[in-house]
Amino acid sequence: MHVAFVGRIVPPITGSELVMVELFKELAQNPGPDRYSIFICAPDQATPEFAFPPGSIRLYGRRWRASLGSILWHQLVLPLRVAREKIDVIFVVQNRVPLIKNCRQVIILHDLAEYRVPRKYDRARDFYRKLALRLSARRAEKVVTVSESSRRDILRFLGLPAEQVAVVYNGVGDEFFLSGAPQDAALAGRYPLDQPYLLYVGAIEHPNKNLVRLVQAYALARPHFPRPHRLLLVGPRRRQPEVVFAEIERLGLQADVLWLGYVPRPDLPALYAGAAAFVYVSLWEGFGLPVLEAMAAGTPVIASNTASLPEVVGDAGWLLAKPE
Repeated sequence: MHVAFVGRIVPPITGSELVMVELFKELAQNPGPDRYSIFICAPDQATPEFAFPPGSIRLYGRRWRASLGSILWHQLVLPLRVAREKIDVIFVVQNRVPLIKNCRQVIILHDLAEYRVPRKYDRARDFYRKLALRLSARRAEKVVTVSESSRRDILRFLGLPAEQVAVVYNGVGDEFFLSGAPQDAALAGRYPLDQPYLLYVGAIEHPNKNLVRLVQAYALARPHFPRPHRLLLVGPRRRQPEVVFAEIERLGLQADVLWLGYVPRPDLPALYAGAAAFVYVSLWEGFGLPVLEAMAAGTPVIASNTASLPEVVGDAGWLLAKPE
């Protein structure tokens, strides 16, 4: 059987991209009777963090990367490639689902945030995503999601039968289990770790990651810290990051709230382990992998009491209720 993974691997690697890559790597390292391929955009092949077996990569051109090009590739070109390469199953990892179905399909839906978070996407993208998900998910052989919270949303908003949707929770790598490990001197030289810090890891995004409110809460709590603590924001810019940075500037916190950009994954375990607390107050999450990574590192977690986060945190962290 020829199984092809479909998604995007655009550096920096985060979230659903990481899930896809790690899943593919595991399958490639433990081959069975099936054959595995992965479709990625041509520039993505140079991603240095991951290596794929020779012959397994199916490239498509850079012209298909932009929004309209991506839609055309997934809806028109991909079905042609499936037929030409005699693919038996496509495993769609990032909600870009082809409406033309000419082989069996398995879909991972990490969340349905477009149904839960107002203004997460612009109107055109929101309409397309909802339409494509509704039409294609109903025809897939299996829909996989990463939490019971997301499963409930899929059943509710997409109207799928319960037996079609399965939950497979995300895992965390062994490298994150560094509870009590001393910080590497080289790491301290690369990052502002000269005083205690609170840590956020994720996309710099508005409104879903709720970072404006996080910065405001930090400003209110800061005078009550027994020792000065910085707030370190780790992650790539995504949607409307300027709103977050404008709030930091408005509150005069440029010296205390520091954006470190994308941090290479080998550096993350020690950053987690060295934090006084990890803060993750998203409005909606399908899973919230950074929360699991922080708990693996033995770091106290403060998270929202919304969506999947109570499932992930359980009674091992402090959950904050959303204000009315």
